[in-house]
Amino acid sequence: MESVERLDDLDGFDVGTRWRETRTMFGKQATEVMEVTAIDPGRSYTVRSVHGRTTYTSGLEVEPAEEGKSRLSMTFGAEADGLATKLAAATVGRLFSGATKRMLEQDLDDIATHLEGDQTEH
Repeated sequence: MESVERLDDLDGFDVGTRWRETRTMFGKQATEVMEVTAIDPGRSYTVRSVHGRTTYTSGLEVEPAEEGKSRLSMTFGAEADGLATKLAAATVGRLFSGATKRMLEQDLDDIATHLEGDQTEH
């Protein structure tokens, strides 16, 4: 993640929260506008981003785990609109599935590192 810029005037984090994030993906910088579309406070949230004719949806969920720990999981999906976009997604999209999985795993690792660091500071 290179940068994050909040785009709404809402207080806190809720449905409608919007931000612009820039990250390095596949060796290039990519900037997307994200919007929270669903939230279960303290448990999960879902965000949506539209790039061209493709809508991306991702979510984070926190579940209780053993010994007072938590399990964090992430979902990601893409839905193409239009025949050409669907064909490209069906062919080229498969080439990027491994890299996308690694990127999501890195996001989860980064979150864990940050949270574990916060626990040792308090």
